[in-house]
Amino acid sequence: MKKINFLFTSVIAFAISLTVLTNSLHAQLYINEFVASNNESFPGPQGDYPDWIEIYNAGSEAVMLGGYYMSDVLDDPEALYQIPSTYPDSVTVPAGGFIVFYANKGEASSVLNLNFKLGSGGEQIGLWNSAQEVVDTLTYSEQITDVSYGRVLDGGNAWQSFIIHPEMGFTASPGKSNITLKINEFIAKNDNGIQDEFGNYGDWIELYNFGETEIDITGMYMSDMVDEPTLYSFNPTVIPSGSYLLIWCDGTDNDPITDPDTLHANFKLGAGGETVLLSYTVNTIIDSLTFGQQTADISYGRYPDGTDNWMSFTVPTPRESNVLTAGPIITEVVREPKFPEDTDEVIITANVSTSETGLTVTLKYNAGQGYIDVEMADAGDNMFSGTIPAMDKGTYVNWYLEATDDAPSVTFYPSEGSSNPLSYQVTDWTPQEVFDMPFDEPSGLVYNMETGTLFTNNDGTISNIYEISTSAELLNTLVVNGSDFEGIAFSVNYDTIFVVEEANWKVVMLNLDGELIGEFEVDHNQNQVNGLEGITIDPETGHIFVLGEKNNPQLIELTVNGVELFRTELDFSPDVSGITIHPVWKTLFIVSDEAYSLNEVTKTGEFLRSWYIPLDQAEGVTFGENEHVIYMVADRGSKLYNFNFNFDPYEPPASLFINEFMASNEFAFPGPQGDYPDWIEIYNAGAEDVMLGGYYMSDVLDDPGAMYQIPDTYPDSVTVPAGGYILFYANKGEASSVLNLNFKLSAGGESIGLWNPSQIVVDNLTYEAQSTDVSFGRYPDGADAWGFMTDFTPGASNTNPNPPEAELFINEFMASNDNAVPGPQDDYPDWIEIYNPGNEPVMLGGYYMADDLVDPEAMFQIPDTYPDSVTVPAGGFIVFYANKDPEWSVLNLNFKLSGSGEQVGLWDENQNVLDSLTYGAQIADTSYGRFPDGSDTWYMMPDFSPGEPSRYVDAVEENPMNASLKQNYPNPFNEVTNIEFTLDDADHVTVTVYTISGTVVTVLADKYFSNGKHVIRWKASGLPDGYYFYSIQTSTG
Repeated sequence: MKKINFLFTSVIAFAISLTVLTNSLHAQLYINEFVASNNESFPGPQGDYPDWIEIYNAGSEAVMLGGYYMSDVLDDPEALYQIPSTYPDSVTVPAGGFIVFYANKGEASSVLNLNFKLGSGGEQIGLWNSAQEVVDTLTYSEQITDVSYGRVLDGGNAWQSFIIHPEMGFTASPGKSNITLKINEFIAKNDNGIQDEFGNYGDWIELYNFGETEIDITGMYMSDMVDEPTLYSFNPTVIPSGSYLLIWCDGTDNDPITDPDTLHANFKLGAGGETVLLSYTVNTIIDSLTFGQQTADISYGRYPDGTDNWMSFTVPTPRESNVLTAGPIITEVVREPKFPEDTDEVIITANVSTSETGLTVTLKYNAGQGYIDVEMADAGDNMFSGTIPAMDKGTYVNWYLEATDDAPSVTFYPSEGSSNPLSYQVTDWTPQEVFDMPFDEPSGLVYNMETGTLFTNNDGTISNIYEISTSAELLNTLVVNGSDFEGIAFSVNYDTIFVVEEANWKVVMLNLDGELIGEFEVDHNQNQVNGLEGITIDPETGHIFVLGEKNNPQLIELTVNGVELFRTELDFSPDVSGITIHPVWKTLFIVSDEAYSLNEVTKTGEFLRSWYIPLDQAEGVTFGENEHVIYMVADRGSKLYNFNFNFDPYEPPASLFINEFMASNEFAFPGPQGDYPDWIEIYNAGAEDVMLGGYYMSDVLDDPGAMYQIPDTYPDSVTVPAGGYILFYANKGEASSVLNLNFKLSAGGESIGLWNPSQIVVDNLTYEAQSTDVSFGRYPDGADAWGFMTDFTPGASNTNPNPPEAELFINEFMASNDNAVPGPQDDYPDWIEIYNPGNEPVMLGGYYMADDLVDPEAMFQIPDTYPDSVTVPAGGFIVFYANKDPEWSVLNLNFKLSGSGEQVGLWDENQNVLDSLTYGAQIADTSYGRFPDGSDTWYMMPDFSPGEPSRYVDAVEENPMNASLKQNYPNPFNEVTNIEFTLDDADHVTVTVYTISGTVVTVLADKYFSNGKHVIRWKASGLPDGYYFYSIQTSTG
């Protein structure tokens, strides 16, 4: 379990820390809140402002307090005041409720008045039952005028001052819950507002914590049923002080796929009006409201936050402070039809009102050529209507409303206007026939080639299987009394029916009589808010494909025995709901009810293409008697749809990129006509050549009339090879060459676009000011990262505009090479190996090396005469020879290394140190190097490896007869190191330490050891720095 914090802050006037001592012997009744200095915060029933004390009954039964006692003195029984029982109802505190007594010394006037007043400087309060047994007491310190002091949670142990809020004023709550929460805002009809984490438009309620401390609402309740206040219980959740919490009221708690819900309530709000409760316990209400008819996408909330002033908000502010917007109010917006065809006009109606004169309402729509204004007609009763003309199939239309008045003020619907408009698509694919299904909530669909009929199932707590004709006539019912069926399929030979159970993640197998013959559960996260949905059988393999519905939808491949073969996430839609397989192409077709789409994917889940479908809540899909007929069912409305499917097989689009360009070419790159034109490079990342004749290019992205069509007169000249590049010249010289364009580029910044022959965008970019003779390009080719390139490469692969700073290491060297490594001049020179661990090769021409770290004059600069010869590859090595013969080779240095010890350094072309070391005396024909390569650990290496990875073997000498010796640790060390060895059998052991020249330093052990692991600790204090060796000698060698 986790606590969820929502960090939205509000202003608090002040807070004070007080000391309180409480003593409660009864869990039922509590002194819950009081005011000891009431100046103007809460008037009493007699017109005065008395001190008051609130009693809370946490029990499940009402308690009549007549005969109980109260006092401000805890140790004097004579001071106890007995509450009268003259009017029992007046002194009864209901279950989960509150009662207020007035400490005003006016006991003669009312049974709720006490015979004492409270001391604002601090004193005591006590409550006793009729037997004078203590029920609850407290001792309090100095109080603040008009600020109550009470338990943070009613009946709880924590106390606080209830401050004067800057907007709400006095927050004392005599006779009410102390919990500082308010139902602050809600939407009961969310059509186009905010979406939840699953992409759904649910009703919502916002809670506001106006208090000075966080409120843990774990176990508290919300409900829209007065007689069932505990309908929804909160999982662990905390609302910080001054913060807001959003609860989705979408009824998903009744849907097993969203269990457990944390902030999704198991009820929906009624747009026609109802009552909502927020409760601490079954009997203790924190806040409630009763509302009337609501408007789509218009919230209703408190303004200012937490106050009793409620109003409608055309701009809802979920999880934020409510804001009052000026201008006309736009509500009841409706678009018809929901799925327009190419012959349909679209009618927009809205209720628009204002208190000002001069109201004008404008419908603004954009079908790809910029926004067009339509003045909406006033139909009376604040209703306005506007029309969008019929559009071609597949056209996307964005639209919004603008209302202005003479204030002057303006309101948009949606509130962001053109920055976030509403939209629809004209259907490019309409059903041939639509039929009413003979039952509700159809959710799966499959065509049986042997019977020529459709089989389907229903969703719900009791699910069955139905055989229907292709016109939805019910032919047969298999009563299987299943649960939550969400897909259906047949085995390859049509003798087995497969269905999926959504909530249980089960695949169920039935015979043709509906009898259970097997089932298995698909692996899933038990806490995942998701379900299994859709099933199809691959006729080639007999494998099963099923879908994980939402929250990163998944495609899962299984054997018929439930063995998982493959799983991948689908990224084309927030949800998926049905699946089938193309009978010829063998690709998968998946419907999404939320995205209104049919999607073609490969069997590995690679998205290929999508069709917009005019179905509300599409759930099942199947191909019919051939590949040109496809059927779908929709849950909402319970419909069967028959579509013609006359589409060509998928062809992958060309992978083309605007890859590099120069917008200010003065002298950098001459064009073929002897000028220095701007140029644009196109890169083909695909595996096939692409002929660009018929494609379009432009420096204006939103004006189709400005597009320049590349000629196809000479196809070879405008073909970009697979993996290759082509240059176009932006010189307004289109009459001279098929590679010239009819526009120039602006060095001050503009746009470049590339479109295919259907004017579908292939690539575009908008760039800022450019530098003369510097290109701007992608690196690597086709990537999303762009950079300025002084090393421009028109027609070739781009180089890294921001090469990483080289990380190079002096990795290994030999300072006394007698007969170990012959050099290229048939000598045995000293040598130095450089290691490049980076991802880019580094050309070392211009770099420096030396055997003196402090004298810049001693640095030898590596020649760049032959760049390839002095380039160290990525992850590779290069060897330089310290032989004082630089004239003979670019790999020779002008110094030799000293075998007795000295220094070696490597600098970049700016003489910045890249690596250096100071070493001691060396052993002839033994190198000294890092292991692993590039690490900080150095070793003597008799198995030297110039130009290759170091081959040092962890200094372990293995005696095949008895002993093994391991590397000492730590190494290097300051004063103390540990030498570890292991004996297979008990033996006499001698451990000896030597100098680098072979002189014995000390004998660490010379005795009998038992078998097993042994560690000898060597304290080398007093010895000079340097290299030492150690050996182990046993009786066997």
